[in-house]
Amino acid sequence: MIPITENTVTAVAALIYNDVYEQDPDSGWMANDENSGPANDDEWRAWARAIITVLQEQPEATDEQVIELASKRIDPKIVGYGWNIIWMQQTETGDEYSTMTEETKTAMYMVRDFLERPYMYVEESFLENDPAYITYLKEPA
Repeated sequence: MIPITENTVTAVAALIYNDVYEQDPDSGWMANDENSGPANDDEWRAWARAIITVLQEQPEATDEQVIELASKRIDPKIVGYGWNIIWMQQTETGDEYSTMTEETKTAMYMVRDFLERPYMYVEESFLENDPAYITYLKEPA
């Protein structure tokens, strides 16, 4: 697993966010555009941090277990009680909502892979200037 820093947390948050909203590699939450992140980026980072922590502590846990355990690590007093609810799209009948936990189910395989092989993902750009990641890359395999 790559070193876990705040940049890693943001990269994983962006990875999940970009997957949920089906963003193209040149759009969505990008490292080189500080205004591209969502308004609720703190909630996405808290969610990513919780997922990473569970994966560090229980790497053999199933995706469902990781999501369940990670959701229990979120303190709504810090991130807000509606942290899990996300807007998805406007429909003819009104706004459509989902949850971070539900939408993350399809991204878990990418999260696990990113933490081992970030070079396969555009979100690696969040790590480019991270001293811990740079050191990690220089270490012999």
